[in-house]
Amino acid sequence: MNTTHLNILLTTIQNSVLKVVFVLSILSISTDKLYSQTGCGPNVPSLNVDLSSNPNGAWISPDTLRSGLCCGAVSPDRCIEFNVLLHPNAVGIIFTIFSGAIPPGALYYQLNCGTPTPIGTVLCLNGPGPHLITFCKPGNNNNQYQILSVSGPEIG
Repeated sequence: MNTTHLNILLTTIQNSVLKVVFVLSILSISTDKLYSQTGCGPNVPSLNVDLSSNPNGAWISPDTLRSGLCCGAVSPDRCIEFNVLLHPNAVGIIFTIFSGAIPPGALYYQLNCGTPTPIGTVLCLNGPGPHLITFCKPGNNNNQYQILSVSGPEIG
């Protein structure tokens, strides 16, 4: 076998191996994870929050009515979700109720339907996102919500 045929054979094998690795990578992605990213019913309001221009940015939602359920919440809760984009130098957010009824007791928000975080406290995030934040509480009132971006420490 001459070197030309050997090179063609090696290139063909390399291409085949790359194709197999690609297909196995695609198959290893769980469709469960792809579909569970929102974790919310179809009637839950979803708001886009773009804080990408400032690592210490602030965003206030329009007056919004929560509806439907997210992340295993049960009635009488009603939920809302936020798709948050952060500045690359941001390391977290603080979620609060800006206006509207705030019932007594503990209120929580969640990242990707994960561990509940008390409103008003920092939630550390990794990367600019998008990050899916959900909030549920009982009641049929409108609220405005505030999301504050928290920047990382400046070095140098």
